[in-house]
Amino acid sequence: MTDPAPEAPVLDPRANWLEARKKVITGTDLAALFGVGYKDKNAMTVWLDKTGRAPADQDNDAFRMGRRFERPVLEEYADREHCALIYADSHSLITIPEYPVLGATLDATRADNGHPVDAKNLSFRSAEFGEDGSDVMPLKYMLQLTAQMIVTKTDAAVLAVLFNRYEFCRYNMALDPIVVERVLERATRFMTDYVQTDTPPPVDGSTSWTEWLGSHFKQRTKVILTAGPVEHEFAVALNVTQEQVKVLEEEAERLKNHLKLAIGEAAGMEAPDWRITWSQSKDRVTIDWQAVALEMAAKFPQPHPSAPIGARVLADITPLHTITKPGSRSFRFTYHEENPA
Repeated sequence: MTDPAPEAPVLDPRANWLEARKKVITGTDLAALFGVGYKDKNAMTVWLDKTGRAPADQDNDAFRMGRRFERPVLEEYADREHCALIYADSHSLITIPEYPVLGATLDATRADNGHPVDAKNLSFRSAEFGEDGSDVMPLKYMLQLTAQMIVTKTDAAVLAVLFNRYEFCRYNMALDPIVVERVLERATRFMTDYVQTDTPPPVDGSTSWTEWLGSHFKQRTKVILTAGPVEHEFAVALNVTQEQVKVLEEEAERLKNHLKLAIGEAAGMEAPDWRITWSQSKDRVTIDWQAVALEMAAKFPQPHPSAPIGARVLADITPLHTITKPGSRSFRFTYHEENPA
């Protein structure tokens, strides 16, 4: 009798796809590198992802529903264009030997000419979009389509968009050699200068940079360093900037108060190109459980076997819910104005 054959390892297409994406610059990465990426996406988040420092990208309902609603948008495009589409695997990354630094995941391609067709389901139509059939679209989508055209070796691509559940538009983009050159240059430099050398990209004010600094540098001494000329310039600029921010915040509050005064007891106010709501939330009833526990402990202060059950229970459960959190580093900046002569 022979031993049973070992079970084949279970392959996770999404995990393999995410791992493959770390080795290339994708269309969404390009948008971040050019400073026009999706919310909270920038050069630092790309670097953290490519170097394996970013948290695992967990699939969620938003991602799954986004992929699910791509298909109806693509089908509507095929119906309107009277063409057949070849639907792509959502967990398949396309690369080519000529430009190994780039990669793209497609939604579909036209069966007649191979042009990529990318689907978007957006809640509203921003001013960055032109008329149906034009080539006017946000730069982040143009960069995504450029990456798709490069890896598919095509000279045109389509963005099919459903706005607000009912307005369907098609945007056509031709391959621009100048854009291709800049895309390849930016992607290659980023991988060469930062990813392969494990060097963070230039410092910016993003949340990702702030969080990385807080996690990477822990205080190990109590030494106060002496600032050099460069750091002194940064400190002076920081002081000026913080004063400007304070003035702008106060001005923003003043404008808000003018609008609140105008709204009064109404629910809000609107104009053709803006809308304000000033709504009243429901009252919330909360219980201060910490105060309850402290009062309970005061009434039953001796947690010994003969004490009332309340104190014994409190003494038992308190250690179970006591957590020691590592201290965070607090950055406080104090600027001393120069004394007048």
